[in-house]
Amino acid sequence: PGGRSGVKIDKSQLARLHGPMLYLTGGPRDIAHGNASDDVARLVHVPVFFGSLPVGHEGTFWSEPDGGEWARVAARWLDWQLKGDADASSDFAGPACRLCGDPRWTVVQKHLSR
Repeated sequence: PGGRSGVKIDKSQLARLHGPMLYLTGGPRDIAHGNASDDVARLVHVPVFFGSLPVGHEGTFWSEPDGGEWARVAARWLDWQLKGDADASSDFAGPACRLCGDPRWTVVQKHLSR
């Protein structure tokens, strides 16, 4: 609870979430990875996709053109969730999801269906 922003939000607030959640972390070296992993473990009532790419805390936003892989994945999530793009859903949902089969990514899925 707290962090650099000073915002105090405890884990009980996770129960108030009511829409699909996307978590992206930079792997175990990412300072946010442990907290995000804990959130995902606690979330049992909403669809969740947790993707971990071992690139560290800054992800690919600063190190790759146009935000790199993280920006691409985030845009695909929004295409699916906001535009109903069935092709984008294949990146995240189902046992054969595209990111699930990408050896660079470690993935956890919960309650996701296309």
